[in-house]
Amino acid sequence: MGQKNISKYMQEAVRLAEKSIPSAHPNPAVGAVITKNNKVIGKGRTSHYGGAHAELNAIKSVKQKKLLVGATLYTTLEPCSHTGKTPPCIDAIIQSGIRKVIVGIIDPDKNVSGTGLKALKQAGLIIKIGDGSVIVKSQLRAYIYNRTAQLPFITAKLAASIDGKIATSSGDSQWISNNKSRSIVHQMRKKVDALLVGSETVIKDNPHLTARYGKKLYKKQPLRIAIDSSGKIPISSNIFNKDSKTLIITTTSSPEKWRSAIKNKGHECIILPKKSNKVDLYKCAEFLHNLGIIHVLVEGGGKLIGELMKHELVSMINIFYAPIIIGDKNAVNMIDGLKLNHINEALELSELSYQLVDKDISITATIKYH
Repeated sequence: MGQKNISKYMQEAVRLAEKSIPSAHPNPAVGAVITKNNKVIGKGRTSHYGGAHAELNAIKSVKQKKLLVGATLYTTLEPCSHTGKTPPCIDAIIQSGIRKVIVGIIDPDKNVSGTGLKALKQAGLIIKIGDGSVIVKSQLRAYIYNRTAQLPFITAKLAASIDGKIATSSGDSQWISNNKSRSIVHQMRKKVDALLVGSETVIKDNPHLTARYGKKLYKKQPLRIAIDSSGKIPISSNIFNKDSKTLIITTTSSPEKWRSAIKNKGHECIILPKKSNKVDLYKCAEFLHNLGIIHVLVEGGGKLIGELMKHELVSMINIFYAPIIIGDKNAVNMIDGLKLNHINEALELSELSYQLVDKDISITATIKYH
């Protein structure tokens, strides 16, 4: 993260917010810092869902409440003004005697969207917007997209050879990327709400789709989602173990007996409408949004990622290029099915960042659709 146009107190708030990813889900991860006479007197971050928000935790952390009178609150996101699992944050801020509130960005959620700051201003508090806004927007990118597009933010993760293959023609893919790259992927998994794969990936690789450190599981696991239009995934697959919950998205083309077997193992199976005899991916995205899923990491295969891109549903891409060449036209492409005729139709990448991961090259970028 760059450090331009951000105060040291908002930097600390951003650091605190990072610690609440993903435990705050489905709430945004927010950090808050309270200062008095240029000294930090309180800090807080978003608790787990149903717990207190960052601002309230910061206020609670101040032992001598009289210090709050005339203090300044730095918070990465606009304080809420509505009652959900917790009371409105603005009430506690006003009652505390805090004099000034500095926020990174206005909350894009329709239940807030400026109303929190308006109420604080009407109560006589001084309001400043924009401290560290670029950094906060980056940190809350998935949340902002989710609230504005009413769809989950989807990041595609790929491990590929330098010539863009994710598996040999026989389907062998383990392992293309190195240990350090795979460790980074587990950190990525830890921070998202769900992992998404296609049926072919499950059948060929039989992944566990869990977030791990070493051989141990993180306490909070992302939801495992697999798209299987016709019911091909074996019930004995690793995604049906007890490490995490699994959601299978299918159509009426799948056998009822297969769907029942999944439910009997303690997992979910949902039927969605078809499009060209496959799960309608846009309807799938809408369904996941309605479930409260904000950030999805799709890990293959190449056909599923290509189809999601055709629907303009992938927002970011993270590719781990390994220094190997497969060199086979029948090997599996990392992205397939776009069927473009002209170079000017190709999808453009922006906001590129590069990282050397041992001998792998990690590239992260946003996707620009025409």
